Amino acid sequence: MEALPYELLERCLSFTRGPIPLLMGHRESHTFSSNLIRASLVNRRWRDAAQAILFTMVVIPHSTSEHNFARAWIDSEPRLESKYIVRELWVPRVGNKVLEDVIAACPRLRTLTLPMEMDSQSWSILRKLPELERLELHFPESFVNPAEDLTSPLPFRLKHLFLWIGNIVPPLALINHVFSCSEGTMSSLRLAFTAPSATWCLDAVFPIVASGLRHLFLDSPYGTDFYPLLRYCSSLSSLSLVAKEEVKEGQADYVTCLALIATALPKRGTIVRLSLYTSFRQFSATFSESGREFRQELLDALSQPCFSSLRQIHLPHVNLTRFSKHRTIREALPGSAFANFMNMCTSRGIELFTQQDLM
Repeated sequence: MEALPYELLERCLSFTRGPIPLLMGHRESHTFSSNLIRASLVNRRWRDAAQAILFTMVVIPHSTSEHNFARAWIDSEPRLESKYIVRELWVPRVGNKVLEDVIAACPRLRTLTLPMEMDSQSWSILRKLPELERLELHFPESFVNPAEDLTSPLPFRLKHLFLWIGNIVPPLALINHVFSCSEGTMSSLRLAFTAPSATWCLDAVFPIVASGLRHLFLDSPYGTDFYPLLRYCSSLSSLSLVAKEEVKEGQADYVTCLALIATALPKRGTIVRLSLYTSFRQFSATFSESGREFRQELLDALSQPCFSSLRQIHLPHVNLTRFSKHRTIREALPGSAFANFMNMCTSRGIELFTQQDLM
C-alpha cells in the first residue's frame, strides 16, 4: 500500500466508505464514514487521501448548534476549497441565509438532501447547482409553494430523486418542473407519501421518467389508483417496497401491494432484484398457519411474468441476530410453508438475503 501512487491509494480507500443511504441522519453519516476516519489516523499520506474522500460528503447534523456548525464550516471552506470539492451535502432545517451560504460554498454539488420547509427564495437556490444529480426533497405540512416562475428549465438533470410528501395538497407545478427537467436521465426514483390518496399528483408526471427508470423504491402502500402507472416502467431491474410495521384499516399489507405491483408492471421480465423492507415478525407471519392467504398471494405475485428474471430477494430489515440460536432464515422458519417457498426460489435460481447477508 505504501508504494501505491496517491491516486490509487485514494481509489482503494474510497471502497471502504459505506453505501450512500437514501435518507441520512447523524448516526447514519457516522456509519457511512467511520472507516475513512480510521484510515485518516494511520499516517499523513493516508490522512490526505482519506480526507479528500471525506470532504466530498458533508452532513450538517440535526442539533441545537446546527447554525453554528454551518457557519463554522462555511468559514473554513475558503481554506479547503483548493484541496477538496464537496459533492454530497445533507442539510437540516436551517434558515434561508445559512442554506444559501452553505450551497454557495458547494457549487459543484452532485447530491443534496433538503427538507423543503422553504419559500421561493430557498427554492431558487437550487438553480445555483448545475452539476446536481441526486436530490432528496421533503414537502412537509409547513411547505409553501414558491412564487417564482416555474417555466424556465432547471440547470441540472437528475439521475436520482427521493420525493417525500406529507399531509398537504401536493405542489403539482413544482413536481412537474423537477420531473420534466430530468426526462431521459432519471434512473432511480423513491416515493414516500403520508397520504396514499395524494399520488394523483403523479398521474401526469410519472410517465415522463418511468420508461428510463432502473430502480424504483416505494416507501409505503398507496391507493389502488397509483399502481396502473407502473405499466410505463419498461426498464426496471430493481424494485424496493417498504412495508408499514402497523397496517391500519384501509391500508394494504405489503404482500397485497406486491401483488398489485406485479399485475401492473409490464410483462417483459426485466426485474432482477426485489427488496422487501419488512420486519421478521411480518415476514414470518406470511408463513404461519393464519397467513395462508397472504402466502398464496405472495407466490402468485412472484409467478407473474414481470418477475420471470428475478434472481435476488433482499430482506434488509430481517435481523436474525435477535434469534441467538438461528444463523440462517431456514433455521428461523423451520415450517413446511417456508420450506416450500425456498424450494420455489431454488428451482428458479432466486437467492434470499437477510440483513446479515447484506452487511
